[in-house]
Amino acid sequence: MALFDRIRNALGVVPGEERLRWWPGLLALLVPLGIWLGSACVGAAELEGALPAETAGTDPVAELNRQIEKFNATRQPDQGTFPIKQRVARVEYDSKEDTATCLDQQGNAFLTLKRGEGGRFRGRIQVEVRETVLPSADRRWGHATVEFLLLRETVLPSSKAASESSSGRRERPAAPAPTPGPDGLIGSQVLRHEFVRLLGDAAAATRKTGGTLPEDWDKPAFLLPQVLEEYKSKGAHLLHVTPEEERKFAEGKFNDASTAKRAREARDVLKNMKMDLSWYFPYMLDQLGAGKLHGARLELVGRLLLVRAAWPSGEDLKRFYSAKGRTKEEVRRLLGDPKRIEKETGVERWHYPWVALAVISFDGEIATSAHYDAGY
Repeated sequence: MALFDRIRNALGVVPGEERLRWWPGLLALLVPLGIWLGSACVGAAELEGALPAETAGTDPVAELNRQIEKFNATRQPDQGTFPIKQRVARVEYDSKEDTATCLDQQGNAFLTLKRGEGGRFRGRIQVEVRETVLPSADRRWGHATVEFLLLRETVLPSSKAASESSSGRRERPAAPAPTPGPDGLIGSQVLRHEFVRLLGDAAAATRKTGGTLPEDWDKPAFLLPQVLEEYKSKGAHLLHVTPEEERKFAEGKFNDASTAKRAREARDVLKNMKMDLSWYFPYMLDQLGAGKLHGARLELVGRLLLVRAAWPSGEDLKRFYSAKGRTKEEVRRLLGDPKRIEKETGVERWHYPWVALAVISFDGEIATSAHYDAGY
């Protein structure tokens, strides 16, 4: 009764008034509150049901895929939550960062778990969510966070028998060496971690200048898998290295002089051809021009620039094909100077530096064809 009296007082109903008068006011207070709480869940929710029991298995790949399957089985699109499409193919442990990175069959990282209290590894995946209780025209879209958990011994089976150092202090066991693929390459954790930091720095700089940023710009670890999708078919080996290269990278050994030269050449191609660039490229180009890139950051930026300069985007190809029917001067303004010019029997061909073939053919002063072949 004391609670009811406080509610009546808050709604402006004194105890001596008719008892039923305060119920409409209570409903008027609670209904908007309930609607507000429901709408607040979209885009900021943490969905339960993905965490394993204490008796989780010791195989990290099987355990994480079990959690994904469990989540997908309980959260369907008609309930407002879209299933997780990726599956874990392997887990790579970084002893320096104390993180476990989950990669799919294509070698793309989509989940990173970091050790927390009690030695457990926790990580999160964002899934798409929409409000299903509202009419179709009013439905809003957002993202919710699904949390995953691995016991310490799940990721590092040998951690239960961690050795004691000569000083008596407990030491963490070394991370297992990644297994090279058929091409002899492995995914570089050094470059992957640097990519996360690069995206964070680029987002901060872009925000400061008022530029357009993608969703989740303030969560670089979640943003990385989205960015890597751009290179899935063109530049799939962007972060792949030989085991020897990875060892040198981990020791801080980089060939900055050679990498900077290649990066500047790729930058000149991008600038000359006025190529369409993603939001984080202006920051990289500014840093390169100012001579502020070194080590892992320079190695990563060099790779990104080389891949981007070699592969045109959809917008780049539209401009390229629009060269047909234009004069040489118009083509030069549109696409820049060609890499080389080939002449034979009245036909002049301008070759541009895209993989594998990009040629504008001229009959006299007019472009008669624009041919691009990616080589596959």
